[in-house]
Amino acid sequence: MNSNTNKLNILYQSDDNYAPYLGVSLLSLLASNKEAPDIDIYIIADDISDENILKLKKTTEHYGRKLIVFDAKALQEKAAESGFTSYMGFRKNKMSYLKMFVEYVVPKDADRLLYIDSDTLVRGDLTQLMSIPMHDHPIGMVQDCLMSKCKHAVGIGKGEPYFNSGVILFDMKQWRDKHCLERIVDHACNVRVYGTVDQDFYNVVLKGDIEILPAGYNLQGMYLAYKPERFDRIFKQDDAYYSAEEIAQARKNPAIIHFLRFMGEYPLSKGSIHPVQKLFDKYLEKSLWKDMQRSESNLSLTMKIERMLYRILPQELFLRIFKIFHDRMISNAEKESRTPAKEAR
Repeated sequence: MNSNTNKLNILYQSDDNYAPYLGVSLLSLLASNKEAPDIDIYIIADDISDENILKLKKTTEHYGRKLIVFDAKALQEKAAESGFTSYMGFRKNKMSYLKMFVEYVVPKDADRLLYIDSDTLVRGDLTQLMSIPMHDHPIGMVQDCLMSKCKHAVGIGKGEPYFNSGVILFDMKQWRDKHCLERIVDHACNVRVYGTVDQDFYNVVLKGDIEILPAGYNLQGMYLAYKPERFDRIFKQDDAYYSAEEIAQARKNPAIIHFLRFMGEYPLSKGSIHPVQKLFDKYLEKSLWKDMQRSESNLSLTMKIERMLYRILPQELFLRIFKIFHDRMISNAEKESRTPAKEAR
């Protein structure tokens, strides 16, 4: 590794709607990593307003760090040039796949890069990720807590890990040397499309070449809402998953909390019942977005029913019902997306 080994390189991506979440996450990261010798923050910006860009810059400068803003349009053009399928998965998110083109964003001398979703709170020191053993794997990820039943739909077998793409540690040399982007693009264009925008591509194309990161680097929201023993009893995991002790340690001292949408809402929704609400508000009050107006939730009828059941049913009964609908949603999305790539385009 070169002299940049100690530099903490961080990548976010966001549009203007998610800019306040990005801002709060960025603040939490900088506040939790004051002792880091060097931090560069990269943001793939999809039409983020000048006002929000200015706030992001002020937040970064307050901690004496460097912010590099990269226009999403440049990566969208790269994606189009590569022939990457225009299919966006059942989530219809036009941003998620852009982080796969990360080699066009960071300098060639960057050793490691940590991508973090905007719906996160950073609570711990991230510098050790710059030297954690990767065993020549191009990326490191945390396993997904909700996909134990459905991972087979994309060809991930029992006893094999399936990962969540909300946090990705890139070994940039291995990523380039193993032609990961090219392999993913080829798969997307010539094999098949998937229900997710980018997550399935990592899991399928790079299967067996992903370093398993400790669960505390992407502690997912279900472990905030439910006790692990109750959640794991319903969402039964196989031998590939973390042990109960590893999950308990992650909950006790998470480095990154990935709060995700809960009952159809994020913490900035008016009247939100999100389990991370109090902690999010703590950081929001310290941020440049503290005066923003919370928005009304635009919940579907299904989401309204789900929210009502969450409030009135015992937790275990609700979880069992939630799992049935979650598994059905994922399975249906994967069935719909099994169209060969060339037919989907």
